[in-house]
Amino acid sequence: MVAALCAVGVLTLLVLRALFPGVKDALAQRAGHGRRGWATGNVYNRHYDLGTLCKVNGEVIRVERFAPSRGMSRGVPLLVRTPDEILCVHLGPAWFIDAQVGRLKSGDFIEVTGSRVHYRGETILMAAVVSDGGLRLRDDSGHPVWECVTKGSSPAANLDVANSRHG
Repeated sequence: MVAALCAVGVLTLLVLRALFPGVKDALAQRAGHGRRGWATGNVYNRHYDLGTLCKVNGEVIRVERFAPSRGMSRGVPLLVRTPDEILCVHLGPAWFIDAQVGRLKSGDFIEVTGSRVHYRGETILMAAVVSDGGLRLRDDSGHPVWECVTKGSSPAANLDVANSRHG
């Protein structure tokens, strides 16, 4: 499953490179400084809990930037108004989210599947999938798909890394 997700991500990047040959690859450009604190086993990602998966629907009120914890690079959270509450939805590291096609913006209506957890005194949703699979952030085991992209590697190497990690 992870290999398939990584393959889709790599193919997306290759298509973007072909369509926009003058633009540097955002992932390669930011890889050196944008990865701090986003690995699977770090304190932040250990909060992701498959036992608290849920779906929410709502309107994006605001797209923000912040570091979820001291020492982490910037991430992208959304404030989403659901019928019951205003919820902070954590997407992932900014360097990864910025490289995706079709950025989310205020006024968008979305469906998010993720892990509802308590983090730093508030209830948040750590997103796995946004809008019916349009933006896949974690695999079915909760591993971040941004880990499939390795610094300075070729697309083929990314697939090899994903296959060796998750079978």
